[in-house]
Amino acid sequence: MQKSFYLNQENLSLLPANVIRPTYNRNDITTTIVHIGVSNFHRSHQAYYTNELMNKYGFTDCGICGIDLLDSDRKIYSILKDQDGLYTLITKQPNGVNRIKIIGSIVEYFFAPENPVAVIEKMATQHTSHHLNHRRRWISPQ
Repeated sequence: MQKSFYLNQENLSLLPANVIRPTYNRNDITTTIVHIGVSNFHRSHQAYYTNELMNKYGFTDCGICGIDLLDSDRKIYSILKDQDGLYTLITKQPNGVNRIKIIGSIVEYFFAPENPVAVIEKMATQHTSHHLNHRRRWISPQ
């Protein structure tokens, strides 16, 4: 029987061999994308494809900083914060087999009502090149 444990950076090595993990060192990632509204859609699309870029091509300059604003976001914020921004994406393959992948592209995460100054500072930093909101609209930092 498999021992249970919490998903976080420290426990990645404990995952079963069939679980695909980030191949990049998350400590080397620079955050350049700020995404407001870390929804299911964002995690299963933009964060997934960003994770793929880092895994396949070794990009280290496209980490995501997630920002949640609403009280209804507090639960997912708390869960992802405890998991160091890591989460599991399960996709069913054409042959019916589930592919289990750990997504690690969210390397920073803020709940704006708790820390509005940090959010403003993150959005204003020179390393941030893209701001996106939950309606998938790009907001220029300039």
